[in-house]
Amino acid sequence: GVFGDLDGDGVVCPNDAQQMEVLSSEEPTLGDPSYVIAADHDLNGIIDEIDQQEFDTLYGGLPDCNLNSVPDACDLHSGTSVDCNLNSIPDECEDLSGGDFNRDGDVNLIDFASFVECLGGPDSPASPLEPQCLDTCLAAFDFDADDDVDLEDFSGFQKAFTE
Repeated sequence: GVFGDLDGDGVVCPNDAQQMEVLSSEEPTLGDPSYVIAADHDLNGIIDEIDQQEFDTLYGGLPDCNLNSVPDACDLHSGTSVDCNLNSIPDECEDLSGGDFNRDGDVNLIDFASFVECLGGPDSPASPLEPQCLDTCLAAFDFDADDDVDLEDFSGFQKAFTE
């Protein structure tokens, strides 16, 4: 496992931090029922203040772009936030306007594939494969701000593509 991922879910989140504080204050040793190897950074068989300090150093400043006191990776892991463009940043923290869906600095064929996925038609909602990505589709591709992604928006996308 990964140091700090005390519940073994693949992400270090506030629940792991709370458990780490409890463990470091109790100082369980190898063989104790409460001992968790993922909390013993120096692998000396004791979870103590040294392990807590290392935990705080590694995980104390994780990105929290939406300022909800939960690291972005935890928001994405729990489903509190979505990452429809798969760049590990919650979509609500990005300016997705202008057709650059993957935020790589240009509007290209990769963004076009996402545009096609979001295309719904006039007066119809965008139709992304993942329903939770509807707002992200509109933010990126609703160039005329009429709450749909249609051929009028393709005109705006085309202009952004050629710039």
